[in-house]
Amino acid sequence: MIESSPDIYNLYSKITPGGNNSNIRYDKNFVKYYKYAKGSYIWSVENEKFLDCISGYGSIILGHSPDYVNNAVYNAIQNGITNGYETENSYVLADKLSNIIPSAEMVRLSNTGTEAVMHAIMIARAYTKRNKILKFDGAYHGWYDFTAFNYRPNYLSKGDNIFLDSTGIDDTVLSRALNAPYNDFDATENIIKEYKSDISCVIIEPIMFNSGAVLPDLEFLKGLREITELYDIPLIFDEVITGFRVSPGGAQEKFNIIPDISVFGKALGNGYPISAVVGKSEYITLTSPTEHLGYAGTFNGNQISVAAAIEVLKKLETGDVQNKLNKYTNELASFVNTISNEYSIPVKLYGMGGQFQVYFSMKEVTNYKSASESDGSLYGKFREYLIRNGILFHNSKLFHHGITNSFDTFEINHLKKMIEKAILYVKFGRDI
Repeated sequence: MIESSPDIYNLYSKITPGGNNSNIRYDKNFVKYYKYAKGSYIWSVENEKFLDCISGYGSIILGHSPDYVNNAVYNAIQNGITNGYETENSYVLADKLSNIIPSAEMVRLSNTGTEAVMHAIMIARAYTKRNKILKFDGAYHGWYDFTAFNYRPNYLSKGDNIFLDSTGIDDTVLSRALNAPYNDFDATENIIKEYKSDISCVIIEPIMFNSGAVLPDLEFLKGLREITELYDIPLIFDEVITGFRVSPGGAQEKFNIIPDISVFGKALGNGYPISAVVGKSEYITLTSPTEHLGYAGTFNGNQISVAAAIEVLKKLETGDVQNKLNKYTNELASFVNTISNEYSIPVKLYGMGGQFQVYFSMKEVTNYKSASESDGSLYGKFREYLIRNGILFHNSKLFHHGITNSFDTFEINHLKKMIEKAILYVKFGRDI
């Protein structure tokens, strides 16, 4: 057995680019492979223990590998995994989702957030017979050609304001893409009015966690709901991250703003791959087997992920987990604000539902542009200190970090202590 992360990387990267299967995991300055995770902690192959604030990129909400979820999965495996037919458990899960999520009159399952977004946009196009898609700068909706633009737009560029997120994307995206600044209703309204006859859907992260943790202006979200209803444009909430975190029914329940179609994933399976497309029946029924709109996937509703999700929702439907995560997130934000004021350091923590990010900036963070202007160099020093002291943080200043239900008073107090030390290290250049 190889017991060194650099040794694994040297071998692995020869046959897999970057030595990983998702580019966001690549970190040239912190090469680590992990062998074990339980509760709030994760261990590297070198037996280093880290308090995990990456939390499976938002997919871990209860903590790593809870026994009650593992037991449900083990029992499901005994009856087969993917057998070409549905089981009663598939109904049980769909019924739970329909009861928990305000907009979920009907439900269909898939495997990943990207798949769910693809289906949601197909539904919107079939409903409207239009092609343009409006999304918001800094939002991420998976690696689907028609949403893979303006995730990280370059505000220094001149001319066209549509930036494709990758090479290899179908260039017809450029003729179908519309972008707007998050939290700016006036700009969004102008775009919608101009293109109302061409827009198939507006898709939005109700909380923009893919730019760190950019919280919404509720009047912006309410205005967006009203204008999309006015022009009969389907509003899609991408709740892949917000779903089940900020409240049992997601951001739509928290803010009482009901979209037409929503996509959920990540926390739904607590690490097991599953997603869902839900919405008003007039939209979701378009995917009926008797209609022309396709909906397929060999692993949709596989019994491992379905069993896990049922068990996860038993814990999440009461609201207790969300109350705990919101409480701890608010404590962290207040704590960082106090440090900022006490030491005159331009640092802020924004978050909700256990997801958060630390920004080194004088400005309030309200959209992608203000988030991107936070100081990446200071954030890098902050993160480097935390890593050296056993706290797992991501290397991007625009990443969304997370705590889980497995965090308790000890973990939160330890995290506060180390965040304070890391901020002071940034300020003074030494351990204080």
